[in-house]
Amino acid sequence: MIRKHTLALGLSACFILSGCNDKIEEANKVSEKTAAQATAAITEPAMQQPAQAMVEDQHAPSPIKGAITVADLYAKKKDLNGQAVVIQGKVVKVSDGIMGKSWVHIKDGTGGKDTNEVVFTSATQSATVGDQITAKGTLSVDKDFGYGYFYSVIVEEAVFSK
Repeated sequence: MIRKHTLALGLSACFILSGCNDKIEEANKVSEKTAAQATAAITEPAMQQPAQAMVEDQHAPSPIKGAITVADLYAKKKDLNGQAVVIQGKVVKVSDGIMGKSWVHIKDGTGGKDTNEVVFTSATQSATVGDQITAKGTLSVDKDFGYGYFYSVIVEEAVFSK
């Protein structure tokens, strides 16, 4: 639980480390309202929704012919290896400029703990976190890039559209 003094001490440390010693007193004057908001944000339980409700809330586009779900991709990965696949979903993470590519993580509300997200790579395009997109590319199975970067499924040479 964050207390007013703990928050103020943390802010003071930040100002000291950044060379703003003259702002320490200002940081120590954290309002009761700010401290209460910080405490509430940490102590309130997160609302959880079933996966299907999350997909409906994302205003998913109408299905495209030939598109499959993330769960289906994992279930049929051996049969689809080396083939073009299409998935519609929400962009949850983007890492640009890694190995000359954008790495776009997409979820569609299907799949289990380790099978609910697919990584797409593209040397020509990227995406924005939060966007609902259609992603197309070539599926690779059991791809090992070394240094602990192993993907049981990854879609390469991807193109994205909204």
